[in-house]
Amino acid sequence: MRDGLLLAGVRDLLEIIGLLVRLLIHVGLALWTYRDIKLRERSMLWILGVLFVPEAFFPLYFWNRAPELIWTCRDCHRNNRATSRQCRYCNRSYTIEETISKLHGYFEPSDAIVIILAALLVHNFALFAAIGFSAGAEKLLEPQDIASYISTLPPSHFWIIEMIVRNALIWLCLHCVTVRYRRPLAAVGLRFSGDFRIIGLPFLLAPVLVLISEAGMQVIVGVNGIISSSAVESLIKMEEERQATGMPEHLRDASVVLMGFVLLVLTPVGEEILFRGIMYSAFSDRFGNQKGLLLSSLLFALLHGSVIRFIPTFVMGLAYAALSVRTKSIFPAIITHSFVNLISVVIWYN
Repeated sequence: MRDGLLLAGVRDLLEIIGLLVRLLIHVGLALWTYRDIKLRERSMLWILGVLFVPEAFFPLYFWNRAPELIWTCRDCHRNNRATSRQCRYCNRSYTIEETISKLHGYFEPSDAIVIILAALLVHNFALFAAIGFSAGAEKLLEPQDIASYISTLPPSHFWIIEMIVRNALIWLCLHCVTVRYRRPLAAVGLRFSGDFRIIGLPFLLAPVLVLISEAGMQVIVGVNGIISSSAVESLIKMEEERQATGMPEHLRDASVVLMGFVLLVLTPVGEEILFRGIMYSAFSDRFGNQKGLLLSSLLFALLHGSVIRFIPTFVMGLAYAALSVRTKSIFPAIITHSFVNLISVVIWYN
């Protein structure tokens, strides 16, 4: 009885913290929009929309304005503003015709946030559709039960939702690169460097990353055994319950095929294009490679939503980003990410 009350208390505390975090995110996105509106002299009504429904209005605002153009220097390969004909890094000068021929859009941090929020909107629509289909439309009128109902979704419905969301994520990323900025897929690392020696790296790196993750979890469990914190124990139990959401009871379940396709193909492809392609490029262009690695990996860990595994997930993000930078391709990171997910699933069922 006491453990049940403590677990409920931890859930309530995390829910309050979640509400505060969401409030901060809403206000932060509204301020971000306000700053851009001041520069471009657009309607202030956008701020109200972003403040209350950021999943819809933030993407609409930022993808309804033309991207700023740059050109890349042929000598130092650094980006410059469209208004300049001289590279600000190596001082190489170009003619007007040469500058115009090199013009293209460049990724902004807002692009990654737009994609994440749009994918979240797709997730909510797909979730409501699944709840309405499985339990009836009247269930949607009980918002307090929607969160708890997610854990009762049949595995097949859960992974169909995930498949829809991951496909939407990949489509949004590719649309951003090829349509919005008219850049080749190689701009986000979707290319093979030609060095076949890197093929073995994912199979060496993935077990190490899984070992770090599991070791981190065991350290937390061991420390909790020493300090005997009921709150930490409840948090660990909640993390395990969340991780079990949607997992088929046995490997003979037909939904395992859907789960495998999502975890081993769609998730690695979508997340690596977003975090190691678009997001890393956006941050590194503005703050340098090191801060680009740190910021993209930090958001990667935050958006996975795990408190207990935050540090191991952050380390994984750093490893994927460093691997992409080192090989000049995100394919090794995609393979590593997929292999990590495969090993994690095998550990889960064993």
